[in-house]
Amino acid sequence: MKAILKISLVASTILLTSIVHGYAYELYMSPNGNDSNPGNVSRPVASLERVHDILVKEDPDEDVVIYVVSDQGSYEISNLVWTYYKKDWKTIITSYPEGINAEFTASDYKGNAFITFDIMNGEPSNIEISNITVKDCSCRTFLFRGDPEDEDGWNGYNTIRGCKFVNIGNYNFPAAHVVYSVIGFVNSRNNTIEDCVFENIKNHTAATYPQKRIELKNPEKDKNRYPNILEYAKSNLKGAGYNPNLPIIGIYYAHNCDSNLVINNEFNHVKGDVVRIRNNSNNLVFSKNTTEVSGWNAVVTAWYRTEKDTAEAQNEKPSYNVKILDNQFNGNWLYGEPTIYGDLITKEIFQNDSMNGSRNIIIKGNVTRSYSNQ
Repeated sequence: MKAILKISLVASTILLTSIVHGYAYELYMSPNGNDSNPGNVSRPVASLERVHDILVKEDPDEDVVIYVVSDQGSYEISNLVWTYYKKDWKTIITSYPEGINAEFTASDYKGNAFITFDIMNGEPSNIEISNITVKDCSCRTFLFRGDPEDEDGWNGYNTIRGCKFVNIGNYNFPAAHVVYSVIGFVNSRNNTIEDCVFENIKNHTAATYPQKRIELKNPEKDKNRYPNILEYAKSNLKGAGYNPNLPIIGIYYAHNCDSNLVINNEFNHVKGDVVRIRNNSNNLVFSKNTTEVSGWNAVVTAWYRTEKDTAEAQNEKPSYNVKILDNQFNGNWLYGEPTIYGDLITKEIFQNDSMNGSRNIIIKGNVTRSYSNQ
């Protein structure tokens, strides 16, 4: 009877796997896995590094799904440079089982990014990340890096869906470097970020309200302990509200990014601009998102280096065709009424039901209010 039951359970598992997943090439990873394993459902690997090594070696000519087991503990963040992709097939990184986000955290990580997708071949990279949580770290989570110097060296058609980003930035890690953005794109196009949550995104800055400063009992000694908190340098003490270092950006598009979509996300307590675009990053759509106590200069900001900055920056350009539609903005980082769009070069700002004819900035259907008025 036990043998029959065992055979029945194995057969059911195989049948269920084939019906639910339906992909020809699958890899599994688990906190209880081992990187010497082949990465199948019964013998998962332990790390994304090993997953990447297998994909590079096997080079499957089909869709790939990487199942990150989510109910057996969390994973440690490491510094991974990811180069594998297929222009005609998808590479999906997602949690398993469904309904529980796989969680990556950092205890002593000092790198600049969790996963850098280093792809700049001028073709779709087709990477989808879904139902992953990254928390408690002072590093950029995902960076899709195309060639910043060559407009033809792009990547794109990537998706980040159903992910959570919690406690990102050096506010909770005072010995770590400041973080410029939670997610970054360089020369990347036709990407979608949807149904994600950004929660408690903060760097240390001299303008600390509403967050509390670190109290220094021995300033000279503590400067050595916390070398990356720039507010402690004497040259930065220029009065209340001055920002000597960088407030963190939620999503950053730079250097020829094009046709990117940010839709139906939640941004809660982002001590910086929610989205920033730079240097010819055009056709951004920011729609149906909600923000609370978020936005430093504005919710969405744009800038580019001018000839006054550096000689190398002469080819940088402004960005065009930004649509900010049907969002709910509830309080900026000071709890006041948010500014929706700001151009950091011209110092122009735009609010609801407005359009800038020269750069085609369209802002319609949004609701803004101070957080205290909720």
